[in-house]
Amino acid sequence: MIAKILVITAFLVLLMYVLLPRRGPAVMAPSRERRAFAALCLAAVLLLLASAACAAFWLGSLSAGGQGSRVLLPTAAVLLALALACGLGALLKRNR
Repeated sequence: MIAKILVITAFLVLLMYVLLPRRGPAVMAPSRERRAFAALCLAAVLLLLASAACAAFWLGSLSAGGQGSRVLLPTAAVLLALALACGLGALLKRNR
């Protein structure tokens, strides 16, 4: 439960950092490429965490003596594929 709260808090802080304007006289707004890069990195991290949580829940249901859920493992695989796609998109959007 505390991990969920920390992930949500980190997401909100990063969202505020990206979207809110900075104070100061000579601060320029971040470019669209920088915002897209930050959004793709954030999406990749969150999807990777969600995939790991689904895999952990699936393993937990297996270790409890049951047969495991038939939904959790494919969901983890789809989330992992989306995380990889967002990571690749972030790699292409980064500044060189």
